[in-house]
Amino acid sequence: MRTRILGLGILLAAATTGPALAQPASPRYPECTRTVSAADSELAHQKYIAGKLDYDEANYESAVRRFRDAYTLDCTKHELLVIISAAYERKGDKAEAVSALEAYIERVPTAPDIGTYKAKVENLKKQLAAAPPPTDPAPAPAPAAPQKEHSVVPWIVVGAGALAVGVGVAVILTAPDLPDGCNRDDETCTRQQGESDPAFEERQAIAGRAVSQPFWGTVAAIGGGALIVGGLVWHLLEPTGSRESARPKLRPAVAPGYAGLALGGSF
Repeated sequence: MRTRILGLGILLAAATTGPALAQPASPRYPECTRTVSAADSELAHQKYIAGKLDYDEANYESAVRRFRDAYTLDCTKHELLVIISAAYERKGDKAEAVSALEAYIERVPTAPDIGTYKAKVENLKKQLAAAPPPTDPAPAPAPAAPQKEHSVVPWIVVGAGALAVGVGVAVILTAPDLPDGCNRDDETCTRQQGESDPAFEERQAIAGRAVSQPFWGTVAAIGGGALIVGGLVWHLLEPTGSRESARPKLRPAVAPGYAGLALGGSF
């Protein structure tokens, strides 16, 4: 029983490895080993038509994707490999253009124009060999760092100081004169002969304002002046300039233009 199982395993291994040893397939375009249905063929044709529109509009990235989808759906249409190669070349990927064209030469070795495609492959390989090695893209100029401007707070302080000075001056100018019979030092008044109590109290209050208003007005004016000076000094000494160091950013380099094969054939 074990001998029969071992023999069966050897036969299965030979059956699965035999075709690969006989004809190695392109890793990018494996051999077509399945039966393509009519539905797959129709869908592949639709993919090709969409890819052709992309190709005509120079949208080669999408064109390559649609052409490859079409070939995956109907791998019996080997002429699609020529079209895929042309799209890759227009896209700027000559290595993939060579891979697709070599797959076509492998699939259809007896094609009447096979010599033209072989020459094309050799020409593309020479171009790849002569191309300079890729270099790192140069960093883009660093954008200007945002500048820190003067804040508005110092000017608010200056404004508050100006208001205080104005109030102080107004208080000083509106202070009443010291009434007769009143002492400025202790803010007391001597009752005059025949003076009523309300009149005496009013004269006493005026004496108090005559002494206190100039004092508090002067305090307000001096404080306001200090605020003005402090706000101006704050404004002059406030740091400005770059808020943060600019960070260089890398941008992808753009490859120069080139000429390639025009899309030909039909599907």
